[in-house]
Amino acid sequence: MTLGFGQGKFINYQHSAKHYLKKCMVLSACLLSIFVSYENQAKPEFKAQVYYDYRPFSDAYRTQTPANSVAASNLLLLNEISNLVDVRFLPTMRLLTELDTPNNQAVCSLFKLQTSAREKDYYFSLPISFLSNNRLFLRRGLPALSPNLLNDEGEVISLAAIFGPSSTQKIMLWEQISYGETVDKGLNEIPDSNKDFIQVESSHGSLVKMIDRGRTDYAILYPTEIADFEKEFYPLDLLSYPIAGVGAVSTGHLMCNKNQASIELLLKVDKAISALYESSEFIQANTLNISDSESKIVIAAINKATVNRED
Repeated sequence: MTLGFGQGKFINYQHSAKHYLKKCMVLSACLLSIFVSYENQAKPEFKAQVYYDYRPFSDAYRTQTPANSVAASNLLLLNEISNLVDVRFLPTMRLLTELDTPNNQAVCSLFKLQTSAREKDYYFSLPISFLSNNRLFLRRGLPALSPNLLNDEGEVISLAAIFGPSSTQKIMLWEQISYGETVDKGLNEIPDSNKDFIQVESSHGSLVKMIDRGRTDYAILYPTEIADFEKEFYPLDLLSYPIAGVGAVSTGHLMCNKNQASIELLLKVDKAISALYESSEFIQANTLNISDSESKIVIAAINKATVNRED
């Protein structure tokens, strides 16, 4: 009796062990299936961070309604590369800090001029925006510049020469912004006492408003800035001069920190830009709200960029 009872108990234990082992095997198979399924899922691609320091672009980006050609051309590109980048506003100094902080990820900024000084520290995309180049504007009430300050083409020879040794006149400039190599060099020669600065994230048209109100004597402005102001407010009658050594058109680029991630990003960005060069939408974006004469200059520059790319 005792033996019979023990055998039955042993058989029950054996059956229970086999049942438990089977359940464990099924559970393990399920867990393995879940793990393999998770590993095989497409992992989301890391998006590069693209900043801009001109606050008015926030509205254009949010509403997809550009007020000028620079915003229009950059929106066109951002819509083409939306799967590659996250876009956000940062004040200028924070933006520059982000760009200059060692990083193995791509960090970039919109609306940047490409200069030899910047090329030492950053990579650049193909041109995105094409603008009729900046000029020296004078506030109302100032006399025309003396002929000895101009060359035969009526261009300002030296920005610094406008300010005499005891001059109290002021030129107002965007803070931490490049105006291009030639103009930057000329501005550096002007005494600090003759320069005032305005933050780049200020409201749209701030610098134009300053010279319109007589808050400064001179300003370096793009004709499109004047056109934007006149469209929103009223016509301006400001005397202006081209600057010697400055080309007819300046171009805006995506500027990125120097690492392998930025190289890989810019290859994709440049491919998107190259495709846009062939589209009528790109021409329309870069000629939004500019004069017919400026449009001809801009279109010629875009056509030249297209030919150079093909070469």
